[in-house]
Amino acid sequence: MFQSIEQRIKSSYNCLFKQSDWILFKEGADNYLKIAALLKKRNINNSKLALSGIKSDGRLLIRNTHKRLFIGIACELIIKAYYLKNGFCINRVNGTNDILLFEEINDLEVNSTETYTLNKFVQGLPQLERKCNKEKTDKDIITAITIGKVFRNKEAHIITSGHKYSSGDYETIENGISKIYKNWFDEDLDFKISFETGEKGKFELIRNIEAK
Repeated sequence: MFQSIEQRIKSSYNCLFKQSDWILFKEGADNYLKIAALLKKRNINNSKLALSGIKSDGRLLIRNTHKRLFIGIACELIIKAYYLKNGFCINRVNGTNDILLFEEINDLEVNSTETYTLNKFVQGLPQLERKCNKEKTDKDIITAITIGKVFRNKEAHIITSGHKYSSGDYETIENGISKIYKNWFDEDLDFKISFETGEKGKFELIRNIEAK
């Protein structure tokens, strides 16, 4: 059967994720967050980057775009890691709109081409907490993931010459992400996103080896 180039490329990503894949998703999130925390303007381009509508060089704009996009990607990867770690299938299961435990799937058909959306994972947290006897997710975690979702959606689809900056948003992300690492993975994370002049980014992870 003839496949379009889009179908062919998409099919190369088909995968039925298993519970042990949570480590891969978590480590992917680690790396994106580390880049977001530490990326500097000088890492973008050694020469002056000219952009239409930007009076000075555009490296700061591109640096900040990268930081926000990587934060958003990390939020999606880390919540999927959390579901997998707790025994949930992140692939869509045909015939239901619920995110199911692997043990609940039985003979239902699992879709290897698609996972649930980030919104669905956030909305499904009360169900995860109930089934796995977990405490209610801290509101700071939900807020951080929500901001990350907006960053991912916007930065992946548009570019603007200006972006209203609120340091409080990044402090919220830092706080929420640190709580994710502590509450979901029993890891202590010292996390700081460098944005202002003179700020030093930090991503220092203390792993609890026994938890793995």
